[in-house]
Amino acid sequence: MAVYTVSITDGTTLSSLAVSAGRGPKGDGFTGGSYESSTGVVTFTSNDGIGFSTGDLRGDLSEPGPIGDVTPAAISGTTGTFSGDFTVDTDTLYVDSANNQVGIGTSSPGSALQVEGQITGTAVQQYPTDSTLSRVLLNRAHGLGASSAVQSVNDFSAVPIIPTGFYRTAANINNVTNPPPNSNYENSVGMVMRGFDGEAGILHMYSLDDGQPLRAWVGAKASDGDAVSWAELYSTGNTTVGAGGELLEASPIVRLFNSHIEEPNVPLGATMERAGLGHYVLTGTPPLATRGWQMRGAQTPNGDVICRIDNAVFSGGELHVFTSDADGHPADVPDDLYVMLRFWEAKEEGETAPDNAAITDDALANILENRRKALLKAECTKRILAVASHQAQANLTQAMVAYTGEVTRGQDEAEAEALSGLTNGDFASAKAAVAWRKEMVAACRDAILSGGDPVWPEAPEGVADLMDRM
Repeated sequence: MAVYTVSITDGTTLSSLAVSAGRGPKGDGFTGGSYESSTGVVTFTSNDGIGFSTGDLRGDLSEPGPIGDVTPAAISGTTGTFSGDFTVDTDTLYVDSANNQVGIGTSSPGSALQVEGQITGTAVQQYPTDSTLSRVLLNRAHGLGASSAVQSVNDFSAVPIIPTGFYRTAANINNVTNPPPNSNYENSVGMVMRGFDGEAGILHMYSLDDGQPLRAWVGAKASDGDAVSWAELYSTGNTTVGAGGELLEASPIVRLFNSHIEEPNVPLGATMERAGLGHYVLTGTPPLATRGWQMRGAQTPNGDVICRIDNAVFSGGELHVFTSDADGHPADVPDDLYVMLRFWEAKEEGETAPDNAAITDDALANILENRRKALLKAECTKRILAVASHQAQANLTQAMVAYTGEVTRGQDEAEAEALSGLTNGDFASAKAAVAWRKEMVAACRDAILSGGDPVWPEAPEGVADLMDRM
């Protein structure tokens, strides 16, 4: 059996190769060898079929041992090119060369870069309110994507530096320098937008606790430490639309229709009952508003009154509302229209409700009696005008004066009628018309004094025909 001896110069980098030529079974054995430093491969040549090549032997060969035990050293260099997929520790780093995708923490990336796990480092935001320039934002950064605001602010004016972001105001706030006017500053939310020179814009909103409507304010400050200038935004939470389309400031509002009520802003849970013509009784309401408007009638878009509220008074814990038509006569609210009442609400913490200025039962009875009188007078006038208009009554009065003058000058009745514009027999009908009108007024007066229902007399025959010609 032939023996071949191969020696390689000791050292960490192979630079030479020596081969002791022995004799093989069919030839001269190994005839030579070569080493390629760029690949670390050793090639042995032979003329008897036993030549071979090794793998990359660029390892640390300082320790003796068989070729198979050599472990390659770490890859190092300034440039390099790989072909095909690249894997480090299964999924620590994976390059999908076919789809040009890279995975960190996964061996099956689904995009250009897919990272499984948390990213940390100085290039990434360190905490939700970290405002360091040029850092990658994380979920909940300054409130973005958070289920609740991540930072509490006690006072937008007092805090000198508030980064852009979303905030909430804390409960039990003390020493607030200038909160939004008439707002529930505690437990609300807001947003700050900052400029380059310390100026800031602020959006402040009510939370929706306790069924309160959404209200919002915008604020601005020129520089850090300055007071905030506030302006409340108009919305359905602080305004209402009148029956004529006008926009009105709102707190708790009740829209009173003839058959029901609506509460478009703050629910009060009030109830309404129609007690009589133009008389409505509301229960479960707070006192009427002490600032701004209290009552609003129905009107056209041009401001012409259709229905007005004459009075609204508290008695026995109930609010009595009285309405009338454009002429001031007691009347119901017209169908499909409504009148409005505005009620008190606390604008500041600890503010107490004012006295509702309830009237006595006698005072309420007096109001009801005066409205009854007004209603009887309106009914009397309505019945008279149904027979004789104002113009017809004026023309008839003028004709009767002329007739009387002609008779005084010696004309007979027929000639006096002709000269005064009357025809034969009209003067008798005219006297009947005047007498009927006096009877109508007397019937109205009797009903007012007695408290009973009126008995209206019928117009005499011929009166209606005469008034039609007048």
